[in-house]
Amino acid sequence: MKDRFAAAYSTPPSWAKAIAAHPGDTEAALTSYEETLFPRSESAAAKAHLILELCVGDRAPFGMLGPFTGAAAEAAL
Repeated sequence: MKDRFAAAYSTPPSWAKAIAAHPGDTEAALTSYEETLFPRSESAAAKAHLILELCVGDRAPFGMLGPFTGAAAEAAL
């Protein structure tokens, strides 16, 4: 158990790396961190938007049922 804990925390998080790379310049460190953070979160935001549209969009609740009933596959034909 101790080895797994050590392995999980042996690599510093990316925000710590950004601060270490820009000592004394917090703004540059934050900018560096955000430049790597935002592209990673972009795909998650796009997927969340699709799910939200299925749940509460114009076709709700039928849009949410489509993937379960095969309606999306039939509509693509």
